[in-house]
Amino acid sequence: MLFAEGDAITDGPLTGSFYDRFSWPTLTPDGVARWTSDYAATSGGPVVGGALFSDSTAQDVLLKTGDSVAAGLTIDAGFLSSNLAWSQLGSNYLTTVSVVASEEVVILNGQAVSVAGGGLLRENDPIPAQAGGLANETWALGSLYEVNEAGDWASSASVRLAGEFNTTADLIVVNGVIRYRDGDVIDGHTLSGLPSDISLNDRGDVAFVWDNKVFLNDKIIAQVGDSVDTNGDGAGDVVINNLFDVDLTNLPSAEGDGSPLLYLGARVTGSRKVILRNTPVTLAGDYNGDGVVNAADYTVWRDTEGTSLLLGADGDGDNTVNTADYGVWSAAYGTSVAPSIAIPEPLAVALLAALLTPLACRR
Repeated sequence: MLFAEGDAITDGPLTGSFYDRFSWPTLTPDGVARWTSDYAATSGGPVVGGALFSDSTAQDVLLKTGDSVAAGLTIDAGFLSSNLAWSQLGSNYLTTVSVVASEEVVILNGQAVSVAGGGLLRENDPIPAQAGGLANETWALGSLYEVNEAGDWASSASVRLAGEFNTTADLIVVNGVIRYRDGDVIDGHTLSGLPSDISLNDRGDVAFVWDNKVFLNDKIIAQVGDSVDTNGDGAGDVVINNLFDVDLTNLPSAEGDGSPLLYLGARVTGSRKVILRNTPVTLAGDYNGDGVVNAADYTVWRDTEGTSLLLGADGDGDNTVNTADYGVWSAAYGTSVAPSIAIPEPLAVALLAALLTPLACRR
């Protein structure tokens, strides 16, 4: 055990304070723990603040009560938030904090995010027209948060009319602009209700689950009623009954349209919870998944050479992007495969595993 509620904070700027209520920790790919915790002046005493910690040894503090997040705005004692998302390599984080008057504001790497047209993504602030707001609309924050290594971010939110308590529409906000709104028609479907998941990757793709449908870059790619092939015979043998999670990777798929490899959490016939995925790349050297080995694939290799984390260009499967993978690309240069043809049934995803518990939460 590393820490328990009531234990002394023994290092970092809060040395001499005591841990109180914890969040679940998250880990970076190199094993550094990050977590939030309230803290007190005495063991078991009243909470006086909250902080975002990093590194269980050094107990570094990334963000804490009293820090300034924008001009005239400091974090109040009610800081602790479960709305915490990290980018794939742990370079960026997105969260919410309480500020003056206990209003919540969205924070990227310690500073309040700006929205198009000026202002912050803060509870009850007006939504500028440039951000997609209509007359008399104000922000109400949501519970879904995502950020990638480039610092692009997305969150769920709602609309609240000024002076009113109830919300009137649900939203997905991407980089300070309303990207999707309750009532929008996307790929022939009118959005209603609440989004249940959002995912970004470092390629710039955006996916989300809304109305039991999975959308990727404005296209429906899976929905309730779709058939799934679980035994590999090419025919659908179960049907999706519920969709609740989507995770984008930085790896290409073999769909022939440049789309990324992705994973879905679903419940199928018989109430089984499963993880589904689309088709991985099978053409050697095709590192961007567009069905052709060309200069664009070299760019993917060049930009990730030396990494063991972003493996879209790991052509030989040794879990490192290196000169051997350049050789795979060079030897295959100019080859191509015919794009796959999308068909409605069975769904073009493959069953990975049946689970007894829901997908592990990324946040």
